[in-house]
Amino acid sequence: MMMKKMKFELILFFITLAIISCKTNVRKDSSKVVKISPPLPELVMPYSEFEVNAQQINTFDLASGTKLTVYPNTLIDAAGSPLKGKATLKYREYHDAVEVFLSGIPMNYEQGGRSHTMQTAGMFDIQCQQNGQQVFLKEGSGVLVEFASTEVGLEYNFFRLDSTEGWQFVNYVAPTINQNKSKIKQQIRQLNRQLKKKQPPYFIFGFDSALDIKYNNDWTKLQANRKDEKLLKRLDNYQIQLIGREVYEMIDYEGRQLPAGMIIWMYANKKTPAWMKKIGKDDALKLEKKSSNHYLLHLTKSQGEKYVTSVKVVAPLKYIFEYSAQKWKNNFATVLQEIAVKEERVRQQIEAAQKRMEQEAAVIRSFEIQGFGIYNYDKLMDEGEKIEVLATFEKTDAAAVDLVFCFPKDNKTIIKYPKSEWDKVVLLPDDAMRFVSVGIDQSIAIYDAEAYRQLDFKALQDAGSDAKVHFELRAQEKKLINADNLRTLLNM
Repeated sequence: MMMKKMKFELILFFITLAIISCKTNVRKDSSKVVKISPPLPELVMPYSEFEVNAQQINTFDLASGTKLTVYPNTLIDAAGSPLKGKATLKYREYHDAVEVFLSGIPMNYEQGGRSHTMQTAGMFDIQCQQNGQQVFLKEGSGVLVEFASTEVGLEYNFFRLDSTEGWQFVNYVAPTINQNKSKIKQQIRQLNRQLKKKQPPYFIFGFDSALDIKYNNDWTKLQANRKDEKLLKRLDNYQIQLIGREVYEMIDYEGRQLPAGMIIWMYANKKTPAWMKKIGKDDALKLEKKSSNHYLLHLTKSQGEKYVTSVKVVAPLKYIFEYSAQKWKNNFATVLQEIAVKEERVRQQIEAAQKRMEQEAAVIRSFEIQGFGIYNYDKLMDEGEKIEVLATFEKTDAAAVDLVFCFPKDNKTIIKYPKSEWDKVVLLPDDAMRFVSVGIDQSIAIYDAEAYRQLDFKALQDAGSDAKVHFELRAQEKKLINADNLRTLLNM
């Protein structure tokens, strides 16, 4: 089904491309140059640099999860001669609209006299130099870029930025699951099982809880060992009494919910009340939480009598299978400390694994590029029920505005509006667009998503070609200093 969908979307893309192309037959204009104009050149992302041996295979694993492979004897100089010795591979990648905006790379796709806005699944810029001179790829050779992308969609196509013609379609690249991320997910599941053991944490009201732990919730084995004498003796060796009645309430233990029956408890006064030794099958037990590990245990007899005693959480019941009874009895405090240290270590491992997983991309998009340059995995932005308006922009600090950038809420698209195009600013009613103006002194003014949501889109739709909007860009106290700072200012 996935392959059919991919084929359909690829066919649909080519049909769209053909329709657009047929509208106007435009000859190439050799004087035309695609401009890369970063709003603040000092904030452009620097390249990561790698040393390449031209005669050997070179593989580089990036922190983002991307992998680059340069094959031996594939690099040539400007004269077409095979490169000898070492060269410098330069690489950087962009994953959202904020990073693309700071790069100055255009996000419009020109075709058939029409401009289309692109939505990125990730972009990269790859170059190679030797002694400051540009290096090229031999015809028929390529560099394998296994690009780590956070976007899992099948509808993205692969483009290369041409210096005169803009973005040019290269191919369709189907994404594959990032196996490294899958491995980390599995590691987290295994670590959680060390804490949970299929929900067998610590306490003892009834025998069933102990059986569940010993037989790992295997119903067949549990039924066959309802009177497990060895387990009864083990509990006795640990001086753990059986109350004889299960309590099915969930208890807060170290930040997670566990069944009360899976916990070892103790009486707060270290004495068993006489009434706890005679509990009938129709009597009811209930726990009432008083603090993090302190509970009141209520007993209501079938005849109506009521009793209460104070109890405390001790440790998970599973640990009686990990420590000898002698060590448990002789060094009870030490055992509890070891349990706490062990579980804290596992929790730290889970936290570290989760952080690594957050940094891992969802999918890998692999392609062997035939030349160095700027590449982009893109689709055309869905404009839905768009409204075109005649816009005016004004800053609250009265500074001049000549150029405005629009950030739709997906943070995967950037739309550039010079003053000459303010008569056709596109608004999307279901979006939360932000409009931004940046000064050469790194000052920034923003029309935020909250203000955008207050627009009367119904009135604008009804106005048709007469629709007008005045945007007041609020000057920010903070300067634009980097990508993270801009995401914060835009609340993206």
